[in-house]
Amino acid sequence: GVVHRPPVELVDWSHNLATPAHADAAIAALKDTGMRAVFAHGGGSFPYSIGRIEHGFRMRPDLVATDNSRNPREYFGRIYFDSCVHDDAALRYLLEVAGVDTVMLGTDYPFPLGEQEPGSGIAALKLTGPEQARLYHGTALEWLNLPYSRFANDDTE
Repeated sequence: GVVHRPPVELVDWSHNLATPAHADAAIAALKDTGMRAVFAHGGGSFPYSIGRIEHGFRMRPDLVATDNSRNPREYFGRIYFDSCVHDDAALRYLLEVAGVDTVMLGTDYPFPLGEQEPGSGIAALKLTGPEQARLYHGTALEWLNLPYSRFANDDTE
């Protein structure tokens, strides 16, 4: 269904619920609202169940596509995810499905289950320098509409 609430309430609701099903519900509720959101924990189960979601969309539009004619896979590139998934394979898959341009560093701070060394999940993947920079700060700066130069003493990104 559609969420009929002010955007701040939706964002607060989706941020405070730590289960994959709630992240999925928040992603589905955004649909074509024009809102920008970042989903914690790699977007819950959404990226990892996109095959099943898309299959249902194609095979049973009478059940799955009743409120929305857009293929669920089209949301990748329009929604953002954090990297705090606690599993190298899961993070690699998230990057493959969502793309490095929509994933940013996540730590789960201040909660005790977060990365003990912020960014260690990204570092473990041994990505290229530009890919690491994008994940550590580039995506977040872009999402916030902030220039890199505001935080750096040099001209490199």
